[in-house]
Amino acid sequence: MIKKYLPYIQLHTAIILFGFTGILGRLINEEGISGPLLVFYRLVLTLLSLIIIFPVTLKNIFSMKFGEVMKISGIGLIVALHWVAFYTSIQVSNVSLALCCLAASPFFTAIIEPFVFKRKIAKIEIYLGIIVIIGFVFVFGFSFEYVWGIVIGIISALCASIFSVLNKTIASRYNTYVIMAIEFTAGIGLLVVCMPLILAIFPTEHFLPTTTKAWVYLGVLALLCTTLAYALSIFSLRHLSAFTTNLSINLEPVYGIIMAYFWFHEHEDLSPGFYYGAILIVSTVFLHPVLQKRLPS
Repeated sequence: MIKKYLPYIQLHTAIILFGFTGILGRLINEEGISGPLLVFYRLVLTLLSLIIIFPVTLKNIFSMKFGEVMKISGIGLIVALHWVAFYTSIQVSNVSLALCCLAASPFFTAIIEPFVFKRKIAKIEIYLGIIVIIGFVFVFGFSFEYVWGIVIGIISALCASIFSVLNKTIASRYNTYVIMAIEFTAGIGLLVVCMPLILAIFPTEHFLPTTTKAWVYLGVLALLCTTLAYALSIFSLRHLSAFTTNLSINLEPVYGIIMAYFWFHEHEDLSPGFYYGAILIVSTVFLHPVLQKRLPS
């Protein structure tokens, strides 16, 4: 019985861990680490864990063509930008709002994917896009004090859509951990090059975390919410359909908003209008895969 439901347990454990990254982001911010620095440490610690846990697998990188490594590295730059935008959105607003914006990524994916794979945009995706736009009108209209958090959060969702679509073009050709290692290395390189600019925009008293809490949060973020979460999601993919997986993964913002509601009591800072907009946006997360399967394009 347990074996039958194990893939579902693995998948939803991974999704909860992914959703928890927003909580950790705010906790790390409160320890004096800015969003971009947080991403830098997350990438470094995750890459180190990959090298230690999967040393044989990662040796495959040296047998790859240079052009392919560069292509995957380019995707890694977008991954880093997505994370920087996501955690910066949390830093200048709150977890719930950043996750609400992230829930729009399936809509962006619905627009970007047809161009990459050369197919028509389905009518249902246009209709759902209108719902997303109306949802953001509510969010903007009732959360004007967080306008920069919303703008940066939308950028985060757009980057998430771009790299998820591009990852589909390479996922079947290379080992997942090899892809992660190359992408994360590229992301680290980007942040190192941009570090003077990052520190100018986001000044910090200490470059290195100075509290035990900060290191613990970073360790949980890298080892549990990145390495372990990705591994669990990959294991579950071997036994679940793509439809089930996509529908479930779209629950990440929902789980995250619920956790933020209870963890930080963010409902005290957000008006009902925000939640009206959030409900509209999140509803597309559920409607898109269901209607896509049942209705013609």
